[in-house]
Amino acid sequence: MNLDFTENYILENDCLLLRPLQISDKELLIQFAINEPEIWRYNINGGNGIENFNNYFDFCNEAIKRKKDGNKR
Repeated sequence: MNLDFTENYILENDCLLLRPLQISDKELLIQFAINEPEIWRYNINGGNGIENFNNYFDFCNEAIKRKKDGNKR
């Protein structure tokens, strides 16, 4: 299955909202990196702590941007 990264797919019900990552999400999500580092245990890229989270978040946003631009580096 190929996703069109120029589309903003949104899945939502009464309990869940699933949508593409946005720059504005950083402030909310960084609190989980600081206060709940155990949720990153099974993520090989790690996002626990401020520095790891900043690297992870920036990497994810760059990957999304490259897909939107059509560059699959």
